[in-house]
Amino acid sequence: MSVDPKEEDVSMYEFDSVLDTPLRPGIEAMVTMDLDADLAEIEKAIPPTPFTPESIEHLFTTSAILKSTGVIFEPNGKGLSY
Repeated sequence: MSVDPKEEDVSMYEFDSVLDTPLRPGIEAMVTMDLDADLAEIEKAIPPTPFTPESIEHLFTTSAILKSTGVIFEPNGKGLSY
């Protein structure tokens, strides 16, 4: 089957343009996308923790496992030490 020379030129142009089009974004575009994603992540609000320093202290000072290994917490004026 023969192809009209004008149609062949159009087909070759389309073929060349497909080959010249990058399959993935360039490095600058990827850096920009990564930067935007990082900034969006940084700007997210940090949810408050359900733990307070007092609850953590209570967890350690009442731990049966720590007591069984001989760990004893004592007040030292700044908090507790062991």
